[in-house]
Amino acid sequence: MAELTPEAKRRIEAAKRRAAEKRGETYDPASATPTGAEVQPPAAAATAAEPSAVAPAAEAPIAAPERPAVSAAAVPAAPAPPTAPTASVADAAQDKTFLRTNVRTLNRREFLSYSWGAAMGLIAAQGALATGLFMYPRFRAGEFGGDFFIGLASGLPGNAAAPQGDPIGKFWLVN
Repeated sequence: MAELTPEAKRRIEAAKRRAAEKRGETYDPASATPTGAEVQPPAAAATAAEPSAVAPAAEAPIAAPERPAVSAAAVPAAPAPPTAPTASVADAAQDKTFLRTNVRTLNRREFLSYSWGAAMGLIAAQGALATGLFMYPRFRAGEFGGDFFIGLASGLPGNAAAPQGDPIGKFWLVN
């Protein structure tokens, strides 16, 4: 994996510092942990009046250094959890909008994929139709490209005769 550039590291440190300030803490980049405004849990604070609650020094585990306690005024109040709407079963039966439907919707990528596929299919179908029409032309008798009745063989021009034009069929008859 590539190393972070100094600019990226600086941005990460700045983001961590801003996040700690929003929480009311101070950010120490050397320890990489925010310190300051954490409230000490009440179970951890043992009083001197209860000697049985304090363990002897020889048996006490090594604990992290204690952080200073903060007054309740400095700690922001937690937001209240959202309350569920109170509606009766009869209201829910009348209002069917809360039910989820099993209709699957297309996202943008699928829509564009299907659109391109349909467009390419349409172009291919048009090309196949045009090719078929050119391969099998429809000539009619008596029209250009079709069969013409020009008369009997005795009516053909002789070998030395000039070509005869046919204005209906748009051709020249030569022997």
